[in-house]
Amino acid sequence: MRKIMMLALICAAMLSWGSAMANIPANVQAVMDKEASGNQLTAPEKELLFNYLDQVQGGLPPSMDTEWGPDGWGYTAKDPASGGEAYNWYDITTTGTEFWAGQDRDDDWTGEEYTNPTSYIQLPFTFPFYDGAFDSISVSANMIIKFTTGYVSYSSSIPSTSYPYRIDPWVYDMYHTAAASHYYYQAFGDTLFVVSFHDAEYYSYSGPTYYKTLQVLMWSDGKIKFQYNTLNTIVSGTPYNSGIDDNLGTNGLSCGNSFSNGLAITFYPPAPGIILGNPAVDPPSGNVATNFNYSVDYRNTTSAAPTVIQIYIDGSPYAMTDPGGNYLAGVTMTYGPVTLAVGPHDYYFYAEDGTYTARSPETGTHSGPTVYPALSGSYDVGGGANDFPDLVTVSMGLQGGGLGGPVTFNVYNGTYDGQVNLPGTIVGMGAANPITIQNAMEQNPVITYVAGHGFYFNGADYVTIRGLEITDCYYNGIYNYYSGTDS
Repeated sequence: MRKIMMLALICAAMLSWGSAMANIPANVQAVMDKEASGNQLTAPEKELLFNYLDQVQGGLPPSMDTEWGPDGWGYTAKDPASGGEAYNWYDITTTGTEFWAGQDRDDDWTGEEYTNPTSYIQLPFTFPFYDGAFDSISVSANMIIKFTTGYVSYSSSIPSTSYPYRIDPWVYDMYHTAAASHYYYQAFGDTLFVVSFHDAEYYSYSGPTYYKTLQVLMWSDGKIKFQYNTLNTIVSGTPYNSGIDDNLGTNGLSCGNSFSNGLAITFYPPAPGIILGNPAVDPPSGNVATNFNYSVDYRNTTSAAPTVIQIYIDGSPYAMTDPGGNYLAGVTMTYGPVTLAVGPHDYYFYAEDGTYTARSPETGTHSGPTVYPALSGSYDVGGGANDFPDLVTVSMGLQGGGLGGPVTFNVYNGTYDGQVNLPGTIVGMGAANPITIQNAMEQNPVITYVAGHGFYFNGADYVTIRGLEITDCYYNGIYNYYSGTDS
């Protein structure tokens, strides 16, 4: 997920910097005023602002990145300044069909109301959404669109593994009031469907100053667009991360939670073909006896099986196991178990289906696993022979390679930041193979970790620590979690 920098926060920061920002050029001030008024900035305006900030403060990027994704399914999203579609409001207040007119509705869904029930709203086309295809929708008072009868909450940020398919442009507890709110829908031929929410109200904050007017556009090819017309007062902390979500899974694409009047965010479905997702090797490190297993999720928007599915380990290809199944929904391809030589390794995946090809990553390789030798003898840390750069890496080496004999780590001068984990699963650990972690001769190393413990024992035994200064740890310098550690 790409980093999103919110202009509202930056403009507020500029106002607080005082004299350093006192002589703001008129064109920059005009852009700041436009953003502060709640209006969406153009790409040149964003670049102007960030270029100015880069000059006066340094270190900031020259433009704002407002692209999101892809998620694990392949959806991406953009605002107009990043190449997405422009804001183009569809006024359907006189041509569309209104539902719940003159009614108070709280957490209700069309087609599932307790009183005065309506029905699911029919689409003029079959709408492709993640691994499903739907011809009707249910709309909630909270401005959520769903496709099935499963429960969906207004309080869950996107993505979530708890709820079925949903489109949610404003994840928060909202309310359709009898006095002010008006919700509409309208089909435009057999290619576009619009749901428009006018003057939805916060459940806990009432009055016109809190009303929200926005809409969702759905196209027959699976494209989705959020348009924010009038947001008025936005309560701090609202909404939660909004976006689109799949069915009880790990895929879902959030477009954040910083919206303004005149903003449009367009979600684009993946292009036809093969999508390779969730590449993995397990475990991420080990020794020469460790069995490593590789996996990747293969999905094909055409439902076609792969004609070629391979993993390249250190440049050499190997055929993966295809279990068969629903290739549209996705199938996990596997290779292994396999043992590897000592050292770092890399890999990538490649697939063909007779029409399309795919590679993960698109260029380069994924890193891993690291295969460590069984450790024995004396090693230098952070200096000397520099066998290890730091003690966190020592911990990874112990857990990955295990012990082939007694081992001593001589630590050189420096401040070593990070929790050193010593579990009871280190292979070869015992009275015959003690572990010593000590200062190198005439060295005074410092161990710290501001977010946890210095050393975290979880069953490791026969370990000696001496000659180290352990300071400024958030919890303990040395913490013994498991009673199996006794020396």
